[in-house]
Amino acid sequence: MGVAAILHTGLTVSDLDRSVAFYRDLLGLELIAQWDSSQPYLRAIVAYPDAELRIALLLRPATAGRATTSSCWSIGARGATSAT
Repeated sequence: MGVAAILHTGLTVSDLDRSVAFYRDLLGLELIAQWDSSQPYLRAIVAYPDAELRIALLLRPATAGRATTSSCWSIGARGATSAT
């Protein structure tokens, strides 16, 4: 059986602003929300116990009643000056 659809993806990126611009401006995704988080469950998901996350949720316009979401995040440790 082949892949029928991809409904959600998540990416770790080094520059969230640049990545959002790429997905929004070049690929046509819509930025739905963007926020910072250090929630323990998100730290567990990315496997960095001291992570400070910047998260963006983007949405591909619906096609035949289905939408694809994509989330990107930039991870930095507490006090870090740049994301990894």
